[in-house]
Amino acid sequence: MYYRKLLLYFACFFLLFHQNLAGQFPGYYVQHFNSDNGMQNTVKGLQPDNNGFIWIATESGLVRFDGRAFTLFDHADNGTPVNRLADVGISKKGQLYVEAGNNGHYYMMNAVNELEDVPAARIFNDSNSFRISISYTEKLYNACKKKYDEKTIAAWAIPGLKQFSFFLTTSIVYSNGWLFYLNKDLGLVAADTALTTFHRLALPGLKNPVTKGNNLAAPPASLMQYGNDIYLRWADSIYALRFSSTRAGASLHAVLYVGDIPNVMGFLPLPAYNMFIAATVADGIYVFQKQVFSTLVLHSSQSNIFYAQAPFGKDGVLTNAGVLSPGKFTPLPINFDPRFIFHARNGDYYVLRREQDEAGISRLDKNLDVTKRILSTDKSGVRFMEMQDGSTWLSLSASFLGRLVHDSVQWLDKPAGLPDEFFISDLLEAGKNNVWIAGNKGVVKYDISTRALQVIPGIVNIPVRSLYKDASGVLWIGTYGNGFYAWHNNRLTVFPLDEDKYLAYVHTFMEDKTGHLWISTNHGLFECLLNDLHRYIDTKKEPPYYYYFDRTAGFLTNEFNGGCSPAGIVLGNGKFSLPSLNGLVQFYPDSIKPAFPNTEIFVDNIIADTSVIPLTGKAITIPHDVNRLRFYIVSPYFGNSYNQHIEYNIDKSNAWYPLNDDYIIELNNMRKGEHSIALRKQAGFGENNFITKEIAFTVEPAFYETNAFKLLLLAAFLLLLYCLYRLRIRYLVGQKERLEKEVAEKTKEQHVLINNLETVVAELEASKTDLQKTALFKEALAMIITHDLQSPLRFLSDAMERMHEINKNADADTKELSVELKNTSANIHHFVEDFGIWIKKVNIAGNLNVKPVNIAALLAELEIFFSELQKTNGNKIIAEALPAINVYADYQLLKIILRNIIDNANKHTHAGTICIKLCAANNIATIAIADTGDGMKPELLQKLIQCTQQNASFGYNKEINGIGFGYRFITDFCRMLDISLDMKSKLAEGTTVTLSNLKINAANNS
Repeated sequence: MYYRKLLLYFACFFLLFHQNLAGQFPGYYVQHFNSDNGMQNTVKGLQPDNNGFIWIATESGLVRFDGRAFTLFDHADNGTPVNRLADVGISKKGQLYVEAGNNGHYYMMNAVNELEDVPAARIFNDSNSFRISISYTEKLYNACKKKYDEKTIAAWAIPGLKQFSFFLTTSIVYSNGWLFYLNKDLGLVAADTALTTFHRLALPGLKNPVTKGNNLAAPPASLMQYGNDIYLRWADSIYALRFSSTRAGASLHAVLYVGDIPNVMGFLPLPAYNMFIAATVADGIYVFQKQVFSTLVLHSSQSNIFYAQAPFGKDGVLTNAGVLSPGKFTPLPINFDPRFIFHARNGDYYVLRREQDEAGISRLDKNLDVTKRILSTDKSGVRFMEMQDGSTWLSLSASFLGRLVHDSVQWLDKPAGLPDEFFISDLLEAGKNNVWIAGNKGVVKYDISTRALQVIPGIVNIPVRSLYKDASGVLWIGTYGNGFYAWHNNRLTVFPLDEDKYLAYVHTFMEDKTGHLWISTNHGLFECLLNDLHRYIDTKKEPPYYYYFDRTAGFLTNEFNGGCSPAGIVLGNGKFSLPSLNGLVQFYPDSIKPAFPNTEIFVDNIIADTSVIPLTGKAITIPHDVNRLRFYIVSPYFGNSYNQHIEYNIDKSNAWYPLNDDYIIELNNMRKGEHSIALRKQAGFGENNFITKEIAFTVEPAFYETNAFKLLLLAAFLLLLYCLYRLRIRYLVGQKERLEKEVAEKTKEQHVLINNLETVVAELEASKTDLQKTALFKEALAMIITHDLQSPLRFLSDAMERMHEINKNADADTKELSVELKNTSANIHHFVEDFGIWIKKVNIAGNLNVKPVNIAALLAELEIFFSELQKTNGNKIIAEALPAINVYADYQLLKIILRNIIDNANKHTHAGTICIKLCAANNIATIAIADTGDGMKPELLQKLIQCTQQNASFGYNKEINGIGFGYRFITDFCRMLDISLDMKSKLAEGTTVTLSNLKINAANNS
């Protein structure tokens, strides 16, 4: 479905048209809409619906009017061959229907704005119910003509054929079982639907048409109907007809003056808006808006620019021009400043006269006679105030504050703290002996008795025009250019401005008896509910609702006048009177009934790029590739459009944005997923008085954003991982084969490498000087060699162990050889590993990693390590260590020390025991390793003890009388760990090695 949306902007047209029609339709603001400004010319029917829209049947299609714009639905939009419509209405079930020129009937489908062809009986829910169709006009005429020919009715009962042919159904109306129509002489006839009873109805007060020869000099006349109400257009007015119960008589009630508007065929009253719509056959529609304000002007060439005023009598107004009252103007013989008038409680008036000889402040009595010249001055800026105690105070532009006593002024000195060049614009009593003083640099509170001055913070250097204190004690402050404020409980509240910031220039505040505050500005008049304003002072949440009136409501200009005293008054009859640049605007505030925008908000259309998204009531889905998404919003309102403020937010954010003038929300490149647009508008005064609407929609994901694509991507990734896994397995298998070959080759080379290493050590011991020079290089070289040996030796050791596992069931020789190879390769591997650590710790790095070491856990680990080795010599290892004892040591070095001691004991013991015992006392631990082996020769033992006690070196010999490099590792590492090493040995009885001075970790062993 696609339909054209004709958005009409009326602002300029309204102003121009009002200038042309204001004089023609007094009391109404009239707008004319036809094909020149968005409306069709040929109107055939008017019908408001239950949502607040007005539907107009035309020969070009169905038009919807929402108070702001016209939308045309023609056959291209609604999918039917129907354009020429004859009527529009609402069925008994509340559904909109149209009657076409082909006598067909169609429902307007609300969800899609299409027409559905339906029988008339379905619309009216009663096949026998009476309806006036297009064809009925001819039937009625023919039936009445036949009765006349049969002499059963008089000629006056025959419908006027000329009226029928021109107005079609608009000259016949039906109400409560009776037909009403005009005859050829424009007389009103009532007939029952059976055409058995006819009445000629007299209409008192209407001039009968004049017949000249065969021509009828007839005024414009037509019958119109809305609901059960019948209206008659006669000459320049529209009347409501009230019938007697027998339909034999009728009375007229004037409703609207329409002047010479031609061919009025339809009439629609909208009482909620004080509005009438008159539709014409060939010139569109006329909208009549009742003007609720009146403007009092001088009917002469004099200027109608008014400033200060004062009430005079019941309905009169005293201005510098004279006294104005409805229909009467009395000029004054004196000339005084238009910006100041003061009306005292006793009825006297004070003015600032400007005659050369009489310049100054003068007092006038109730009859406006000058009774006293109070002050001789030609200064301006006069402000008066009368306090509750009866005292009268005034100020001048060059003076501060003075009290009027017996026609003289007692001036007060300017108080300290008052800003320089502070010119007073308004005075207001703040309490006993206290005055609020407004000026061009803010507002101060002055205590007359103590001369104390309080400056209201936050508005210093802001030009303040007016002050007003309401019954709740709130002080209202109006400024020139900075909006308005409230001062309450020593706290200043800044009020938000209206959309176009008209409230930036506030002239005066006036409170009516119903709790509303009226605010005049440079651009119209605002009405507010005081409770809303007070609520904003307390909560600072939702801004109050401002109801706006402009010149369409009866002003002659939007610009009211301020900068005068007073800028608004209450007349003796209760009317408010406000000065403007063109007259005095007057009104009874209690009688003004605002037309609030309390209709629903609707989504008219959704366009994704150039495609229309159907609004079928189901979930709204937007394709993923849409770049530009537009939501067309509509909310019918026939009041001043400035009073309808629609806001929206996206995806439940806290930010609310005003709807653009075209009522279109445009979103670009929306991400996938669920979204929502929240709409709201204030429906009038009161707390949380919002009308809301939420639009939920979903943007479809692109293929690459769908779950299916993600699953496909995951499957591809898993397949890739599997392929990499297979390639990795193949690579590792090949690498294993290569390593096995390298292990075999390295095994052959290990003895050569060890011999080379021993040769290097011997050479290093032989030449200490060369060692000093090349130590770093050789130590690094030794580390590289050791590092390179570790990997192949580890692989060799692992391979020998696996081979041993395979040969467990082999013959004894093979098994013995396997064990020997396994042990030998393991010893070589650990030797090289210890050697590397020794080089790194002793000669290169020198740094230790000291931390608590659990001796029981370390011995358990070593037991596992020696489980196979001890079986080789038939030995048994016994470890006695409390599991809770931890000592401070480098774990790796301590492990090497114990492993080498135990290894030496195991090598030199056969079918014996190796006992490892841990003792602790005074936070010192001692580890003793005793074996039952062969023992040491005394000279060897003595040399070892001498080396350990004197911190001497073994040198770089391969071994000392059969003792290999193990004890070099032991002594060097004990020295690094500050461990005392003691050895005792007897030949054929065994050896005991004691490690002492091991510090216990007391915190962990407590």
